[in-house]
Amino acid sequence: MNKKLISALIGLALGLGLVCYIKPAFCCKTKSSQEAPLNYQFLYTQNFRMTYPETLEQSVKVVAKVVETKLKEYEKFFGIPLKGKIKINFFDNYAKFINFTECLDGCKNSLPNYGDDRNRMCQGIFSMERLIIFANPKFQMKKIFTAPHELFHLLYRRYTYQNDWSKRFVWYDEGMAVFMSGQMDHLKDENKFFEYYARVRQNTKTTPNMSVLHHGPEFINENYNGYDLGYLAIRYLHETLSSEEFKALYADLAKIETLGTDIVEKMFQYYDAKLASRSAK
Repeated sequence: MNKKLISALIGLALGLGLVCYIKPAFCCKTKSSQEAPLNYQFLYTQNFRMTYPETLEQSVKVVAKVVETKLKEYEKFFGIPLKGKIKINFFDNYAKFINFTECLDGCKNSLPNYGDDRNRMCQGIFSMERLIIFANPKFQMKKIFTAPHELFHLLYRRYTYQNDWSKRFVWYDEGMAVFMSGQMDHLKDENKFFEYYARVRQNTKTTPNMSVLHHGPEFINENYNGYDLGYLAIRYLHETLSSEEFKALYADLAKIETLGTDIVEKMFQYYDAKLASRSAK
């Protein structure tokens, strides 16, 4: 069988989602077409095209299954089927990760800075068509939900505010990404949840208007952690709204803005009451 026919058959199988194919990645000369550093691997799934270094192979194979599962959940939530494959670029070197984000997709200067980046376990960023993930190989299995977290951001951007960042309310987008990605699923256990809640409650010194916060020192500082408050706010809404109201909220930007003004106070009142009720038993 000649090489052209073999290549055609492989291409057909990949297009139909019948196989996953791994091969060395390439590095193009131009920034606009660059895909990954030399010697990185490609992993194809039904809806994703991933590049990664060998040091992250263990977690990437797990992530591939997780993002396919989460994509189905997100498509159901948004009510819109995905069109086209999503690219995911994994890096085990933070400097290479930063350089890649600056070369592609208009990501330059959009990464939030929360401290010493050299010691990060994992970080991700999203655009309209790809996710870019840094993972420290030592901690890679602890951070498999970074990709589905960023995937929620990508789809939310596509289906709501698109490129108009003024329409993005960080508390809602981040809270939903944490809530929907599965990274806090261990808190479905009520005992673990209220232990977590008590820590957040104690560490929150001021209650911000969430709707005016942007990434950076506004979102995480010595007075509060916006990720924790965002997650708790979304969990509170999930418990107090009907399923139809909760699902419809993502497209109602005016309502999200209004809710964010005092949602932290309302969320604390709600869970304080539940915690008191548990303690009284």
